[in-house]
Amino acid sequence: MVGEANNMTEASQKDRYRSDLERVIAERRDLEAQAAKIAAEIVRLNRHVDALRVLLDLDSGKAKSAAPAGTAGAPSANESGLRAAIVQLLFETPGGLKPIEIARTLLERGFKYAGKTPFPARVNGEIHRMRKAKLVYRRKNGNMVPGKRAIRAA
Repeated sequence: MVGEANNMTEASQKDRYRSDLERVIAERRDLEAQAAKIAAEIVRLNRHVDALRVLLDLDSGKAKSAAPAGTAGAPSANESGLRAAIVQLLFETPGGLKPIEIARTLLERGFKYAGKTPFPARVNGEIHRMRKAKLVYRRKNGNMVPGKRAIRAA
């Protein structure tokens, strides 16, 4: 009788250990998921900081001094705003966007443009200049993503 009671105590103890183990494993899984989300958010914020640093470098005159003699070195406020908006949008969309999608999204977000050139063509031209400056690059699927210079800026 005592042996049976002992076995029942051991069995109930094992059941408690099993339920404890399952609870701890589930808790660990939840924490790992939270850690992955936090790591992804840190990467997103780092890219955002890098993009802003690149834009600040462009506005501070580093890019202006490279302009050939006889050309206007400083971009107009609208050009600077468009470039900043494009870089910002690309950092917000990790998979990148096609130029027409960039133009559509910027207009949907309320970007103001008053030039004679159609806005999608203007965005495409700005992206072309940004590609030359290595601020963006085109993936094989045609999507534009932040370039090496935008990511490596410190």
